[in-house]
Amino acid sequence: MFGKDATYALIIFFLSTLAFAPIESQPHFSENEITNDTGYVTLHWSIEGEKEVTVYKVSSSRTKPIYRGNGDRVFISGLKNGTYDFQLKNAEASEIYDKLKLRVKHQSLAGSIVLFLAGLVTFIFLIIAIINFNFRSNHGELN
Repeated sequence: MFGKDATYALIIFFLSTLAFAPIESQPHFSENEITNDTGYVTLHWSIEGEKEVTVYKVSSSRTKPIYRGNGDRVFISGLKNGTYDFQLKNAEASEIYDKLKLRVKHQSLAGSIVLFLAGLVTFIFLIIAIINFNFRSNHGELN
């Protein structure tokens, strides 16, 4: 029906369309490791199309789902100091798309107290300066 050249041309055409067909990438986290000092974080991942994913918080004792849907982020709060592992899986949890490690190390109490005291000293000096300026202006010392 077709000549030999036309058959080869059709085969080459179909193979070339397969080679350049868009390949849907797997969902993956924006980062593989996150270090955090606040105890709350938003995990982001890339996802194409309406693919439903599940995000799991993994520990040595159990794996707990914390998000399921076709969105691209989840907010997590209330994390204590430590290392947390997360997995991005398909909706059926049969395939792991990506993994993420989150390290939480809150700021030290000593550092927070030093900053508080520095702010308190600044506040006290400001109040003293305002009272001093007000006293001097009321008694005519400032012209």
